[in-house]
Amino acid sequence: MAAETGTTAEKRGSIGHILKASAVMGSSAVVQIATGILKNKVVALLLGPSGVGAFALLQSVQATASTVAGLGLNSSGVRQISDAEAKGGEGGVALCYLVLRRLAMAAAIIGALLMLLLRTPISKLAGYGGPSGATTIAILGIGVWATTVSGAQTALLNGLRRIGDLARVNGMGAIIGMLVTLAALWLLKESGIVVAVVGSSLATLLVSWFLSRKIELPNRAVRREEFLAHSEKLLRLGVVFMGSAVLTVGCQFVVRAILARKLGIEATGQFHAAWNISMLYVSFALNAMGTDFYPRLTAVADDHAQSRRMVNEQGEVAILLTAPVILGMLTFAPFVVAALYSSAFGATSEILRWQVLGDLFKIVAWPMGFVMLAQGSCRAFLVAELFWNGLYLALVAAGIPYFGVSATGISFFISYLLLCLLNGFFAYRLIKFVPSRANVANISVLFLLALLVTFLVKDGSSAGYLAGTLITTGVGASSLLRITRSLGRNPFSRK
Repeated sequence: MAAETGTTAEKRGSIGHILKASAVMGSSAVVQIATGILKNKVVALLLGPSGVGAFALLQSVQATASTVAGLGLNSSGVRQISDAEAKGGEGGVALCYLVLRRLAMAAAIIGALLMLLLRTPISKLAGYGGPSGATTIAILGIGVWATTVSGAQTALLNGLRRIGDLARVNGMGAIIGMLVTLAALWLLKESGIVVAVVGSSLATLLVSWFLSRKIELPNRAVRREEFLAHSEKLLRLGVVFMGSAVLTVGCQFVVRAILARKLGIEATGQFHAAWNISMLYVSFALNAMGTDFYPRLTAVADDHAQSRRMVNEQGEVAILLTAPVILGMLTFAPFVVAALYSSAFGATSEILRWQVLGDLFKIVAWPMGFVMLAQGSCRAFLVAELFWNGLYLALVAAGIPYFGVSATGISFFISYLLLCLLNGFFAYRLIKFVPSRANVANISVLFLLALLVTFLVKDGSSAGYLAGTLITTGVGASSLLRITRSLGRNPFSRK
C-alpha cells in the first residue's frame, strides 16, 4: 500500500510538472498566436494570397539557410550546457557557452556571406525571380546571421532550464517582430516583405541577447585545447540535429517551390496559411516537450522503467490538453481561416482539417521520438526524420495532379500516422516502451470523434456545427475532469 501511495504521489508530481511547463510555454504560445493572427491578417488584407505566398517563400528560404549555417549548434548547445552544469558548475557552463558563442558567430558570418555570393542561384531555385529577386535573397543573409547568433543565446537559456526566459524570448520576440512587420508592410507594401522577415529575426536576437546576458557566469579564458575539444563535441552532435532540421525545413521549402511552380504562388499562400495555423494551435504542448520533457527524459535515460512511465504520462497529458482544441479546430476551420486571413483563402480550410487529423498523431509521435534522442540513438532519429519528410514530399508530389493543393494536407495526415507507428517501433527497441491501455483508448476515441466531427460539418450546415460544438464541449469537460483527478483533486468536492 505504501508503494502504491508513493507511486501515485510520484505520478501526480510528474503530471503537475508537465502541466506547469505546458502553462508557461502556453503563455508565450498565446502571445505568438495573437501576434501571428494580426500579422497574417494584415498580410492577407494588404497583399492577398500572392503576398502571403511570397512571405512564406522568403521565410522558408531564410529558415533553410539558417538551419544549414547554424550547424545544429543551438540544439547541441542545449545538451552540452546542461551536461556542463551538472559536471562543472558555473565554470563549466561559462567555458561551454564561450566556445558555443564563438562557433555560432563564425557560422553566422559565413552563412550571411554565402547568401550574398549565391543570391542569384538561390533566387532562381526558389522561384522568386524578377529584377529584385537576387537583392532580396542577399538581404535575407542578415536574417540568417541573426537567427544563428540568437540560437546560441537561447541554447544557454534552454540548457539551464530557464523556461520562463524562453517563454519571454518567444513572446516578446513575437510582439516586436509583429510591430516591425506591420510597419514594413504598411509603408513599403510588397517591398516590405523582406524587411518584415529579417526584422522578426532581429527582434528575437535582441530579446535573447538581453535575457542571456542577465545570467551571471564567471569570466575565464579558453585554451586552444579546450576550444578544440568542446568544438568537436558541439559540432559532432550538432551535425545530427542539423541533418534532421535540414530535412524538415528543406522539405517545406521544396513543397512551397513545387506549389509555386505547378499551381502558382496563390496555392503556396493557401498552404502556408494552413501550415501556420496547424503549427500554432498545438505549439503549447509541443514546445513544452522540447524545453522540459526532453531534458528530464535524458536525465533518467539509464532507467528504462522510469523512462517508459514518463513517456506515457507525457502522452496522456498531451492528448487530454489538445483533444478539445483539435475537435474545435475541425469544427470551426472555415471561420478560423476567415478570421485569421480572409475569405479569399477558401482552399485553406480543407488543407487545415487534414493537417489537424495529422496533428492528432503528431502529439503521440513526439514523446516517443524524444526517446531516441534521450537514449543517444541518433541513427534511429535520423531514419525517422528521413522517413517522414521523404514520405510527405513524395505524397505531395504524387497527389497534386489529383487533389490540387489539398494534397499537402492529406499527405501530412498519412505521414504522421505512419511516423507514429515507426516511432513506436524504435521506442520499443530502445526501452521496451509500450503505450498504456489508457493512451491507446484515448487516441482511438479521439480519432473516431475527429472523423465524426469532420463528417458532420462537411456540408456546412448549422446542425453540423452545433453537433461539433457539443462534442467539443463534452470532450473538453471530460479532459478537465480527468486532469484534475490525476492531480488528486475532486472538482465536485467543497474541500
